[in-house]
Order: sequence, then structure tokens, then C-alpha cells
Amino acid sequence: MKTMNATATISEALNGLDALKARVTVYVPATVGTADAADNAREVDSVAAALSAWFGGATIQPGAGCWMSETCGLVKEDTTTIYAACTAEHLAEKIGDVLELCRNLKVEMKQEAIALQLDGVPGSSGLYFI
Repeated sequence: MKTMNATATISEALNGLDALKARVTVYVPATVGTADAADNAREVDSVAAALSAWFGGATIQPGAGCWMSETCGLVKEDTTTIYAACTAEHLAEKIGDVLELCRNLKVEMKQEAIALQLDGVPGSSGLYFI
């Protein structure tokens, strides 16, 4: 029996399936304004629906985070990340929509910024504050 290395074994098993190597993540805060706790369920659903419509699906993960506010100092809050896997090409087609979604969320939730993370996109991967 021929011995294959791990990469060849995995590649053969996947048999030409397309890989979604890019990922777009929107961080939805659980505050309105800098520090007033709020129910963000409507905003989470809205972001999840948009990412699902644009990229075929999304995953919602609850979390917690903190950041330094220019007006309030250290802010600790619950946050929800919503992410979608996609190709870099598909993200390039939808990046304007994603940025508009973040800008609208920022205004709607009275935030100083909304965090947007891009992964797997050569030359553009990173965390952006919109």
C-alpha cells in the first residue's frame, strides 16, 4: 500500500471541493451609546440576515470585550460576533454593502465605531474600526 503524506491525503479526500478561504466578521455591541446596556437581538438578526443573504450563511457567537472610549475610558460589554465564510472575490463584490451595514449599525446604536474583521484576504486582512 502506498503511503501518502497528510496534505495529499486530505487533498484527495476533498476531491476538488471549493474552499472558502476568506471570512468577514462584524462585531455587534450590546450597548446603545458608549455604555448603556441594550438588547441587541434585532441588530444581531439584521447583520446575520445580511451576511447570510450575501454569502450563503453566517454564524453567531456571543462574547465579551472591552475597549477604550475617548469619552468614558474603559468600556466592558457583551458583544456578538457574526461571521460568514466566502471567497475573496465574493467579498470584493460585497465589501461596499458590508461597509454600509457597519456604518448604519454605528449610527443606529450610537457607537464611536463598529469593528469589522477580514481574514484570508491577502493585502486586506485585519481588524478595522468603521
